[in-house]
Amino acid sequence: MSETTIATGTYTIENVDRRNDIFLAGDGRGSLVAGSSDSDADPPMKARWVLRLQRNGRYTISPAMQRNMYASCPTSCGLRSEIVLSSIDHHWVVKETRVKGTFVISHVLHQLYWGIEDDEAGTPVRLRQPPTGSGNQWRFHPCLGSTPNAPQNVFDSRNIDRNVDSQTATVQTRSRTREVVDSRPSTSTPVVLHSVVGSLAIDGGNIDSQANTATQISEVVDGRAANPTPVVPQSVIDSRNDDETLDTESLDTQTAAILTPSQTTKAVGSQSSTPIPVVPQGVVESRNIAAIQTASSPSQTKNANDVRPAIRHKLKGHFNGVYSAAYSPDGETIVSGGHDSTIRVWDVRTGRLALKLDNGYSGTVHSVTISPDGKQIVSGSGDGTVRFWDAQSGTLGATLTGHTEWVSSLAWSPGGKRVVSGSGDKTIRVWDAEIRRLKLGPLLEHTGYVMTVNFSMDGKQLLSGSADGTVRVWDAATWHVMRTFTEQCVVWSAIFSPDRKQIVSGDDRGNVRVWDMQTSDSIVLSGHKGTVYSVRFSPDGERFVSAGYQGQIIVWDANSLHALGTLRCNGYQIHSVGFSPDGRWIVSGAGDGMIRIWEADRLDDTPELRRGWDSDKDSICTMPELGESSRCRIC
Repeated sequence: MSETTIATGTYTIENVDRRNDIFLAGDGRGSLVAGSSDSDADPPMKARWVLRLQRNGRYTISPAMQRNMYASCPTSCGLRSEIVLSSIDHHWVVKETRVKGTFVISHVLHQLYWGIEDDEAGTPVRLRQPPTGSGNQWRFHPCLGSTPNAPQNVFDSRNIDRNVDSQTATVQTRSRTREVVDSRPSTSTPVVLHSVVGSLAIDGGNIDSQANTATQISEVVDGRAANPTPVVPQSVIDSRNDDETLDTESLDTQTAAILTPSQTTKAVGSQSSTPIPVVPQGVVESRNIAAIQTASSPSQTKNANDVRPAIRHKLKGHFNGVYSAAYSPDGETIVSGGHDSTIRVWDVRTGRLALKLDNGYSGTVHSVTISPDGKQIVSGSGDGTVRFWDAQSGTLGATLTGHTEWVSSLAWSPGGKRVVSGSGDKTIRVWDAEIRRLKLGPLLEHTGYVMTVNFSMDGKQLLSGSADGTVRVWDAATWHVMRTFTEQCVVWSAIFSPDRKQIVSGDDRGNVRVWDMQTSDSIVLSGHKGTVYSVRFSPDGERFVSAGYQGQIIVWDANSLHALGTLRCNGYQIHSVGFSPDGRWIVSGAGDGMIRIWEADRLDDTPELRRGWDSDKDSICTMPELGESSRCRIC
């Protein structure tokens, strides 16, 4: 199979053999099913799908009418699993077959492919084998009024005004595309290649209206528009360095003058060292940057010559340590809790405080998390309560009691019906999130403080880590312990890999330990100089991040288990860390009361990380029962 790349944009997805399109079913489950449309050139919204090319070369696929939802596989991703919508941005591999313009869509970790079994309307899209099987191959047809555009990084300042005679791809209407594909021409493909889109000149008259249809763009390419207004490429945008001490109050975005065509061309052609203003909102949107700079992506630009780790926002507001910080499922907000007994909701795009929840907590807020539908926030605090809040208004919905010590960790089930809490009283409790009552518990298997709880992505298993030195895997249906992994130190954090084949844990001796779920074998990764408070996987499962003592954050390759690099936070302890839903950003909560949003690909490769660290020496943080330490956030 070839590596032809499909540009970010809106498409209908047609099955080659069945000649049916993929529709979003109205079954309440968000199922993807076979359907047909009478309107060939302008299909209904439920047949339109937004493909977004990610930096790793894979794609997210969202319905055009629900762009904050994604085609996913919430079950065990086995053979014949149905494809349904999820708030988790699952990544898919899209590759062209030997037949030009024909593609397969496959799972990242398994050799399973999207397919439909027959041409009856309502037939679900499932994971199938083999890729060449009947019903397992697809065509992508650009929708009128939503022509695909290349991601920001494919615009090259050297190609802005280049003649496009050498390009072979064309943009066509849906009906015309089908005729061309069926006759197998050698010089055309319905897919808009990045090399073509990257060299398009956008008509200046359309910049403000942003109404470039497929036909209009095709006319610009074929007709060689006489007075094109080049888009200012990212490579020549010179923005200020985001110094680590920069206050987000001053980070005003989209405040730049519009260049005239002659000024822009002159600046691009001469590669002038004079700073060129940031592209205004109208120009940015006419390149469809919004399709690849998602809500979870802060709207700052970065100097291309700056190779430092990029802090895109520093969110100031908490008066003391931040112990929990997490993205909302749509990536638009971050919720945080800390030592100052407050819960804060932040707007990711602006870096400003959107909501403050303060109801007289009698203790530290140790854990906060947002429901899968983004409508509720649940918090756990030092007074042993679990509280439910409305995520929009900040209204307190319920206060649940039962724990006799602090609530250290909380986890929503993927379906949003249950919340599990772990506590310093050494118990786990299961709460019904719909009626906000205790459903089950206390569960008493642990003999030490329960420091962390997390569901598997499919919701079938729960993971807990404890000061008793164990990581336990629970069956989420029976609530019996299925597996127990034993360490010799306090387990502060533990999480499943998305495919549930591995568990990654962090402990008070600076170890990051990777457990094999089948063999129970483990590999210890060295690099941290003290307690590892938090570990999290990226949404695609390709990386995980660990953070803890002395402000050290390490990003690891989940396949090779090699460190990719580090981020540093001026020596403050990092109590919480996690990825944005699109995997491009890392959020951290630190002991200085600051929340930082980092660019996940801008990492330092430090010598001390390569040397590693001897985990048998200089243990930094212990629990009170093992020996008191002033560095421990609980003590």
